[in-house]
Amino acid sequence: MEPTAQSLAALGIVGIALFLFIFIVLLLYFTPAFCAFIRGTRHRWAIAFLNLFLGWSLIGWFICLVWAFVDDPKERCC
Repeated sequence: MEPTAQSLAALGIVGIALFLFIFIVLLLYFTPAFCAFIRGTRHRWAIAFLNLFLGWSLIGWFICLVWAFVDDPKERCC
């Protein structure tokens, strides 16, 4: 059975929806790391690695998020 234009279009829509879903989930998952890097905190790499490996547990994700906002930004020159 050959695929029709309608079935290919539906497959394309499903693919786009899946891509957007994965993108949004990853964006939310790495929010603590993004916040740490945007704020320029001293421990941004530690926060990113902790977020990568323990972010799947909700407790680890919240710890990273709090740490990203509590940690002082590194001193900037000039």
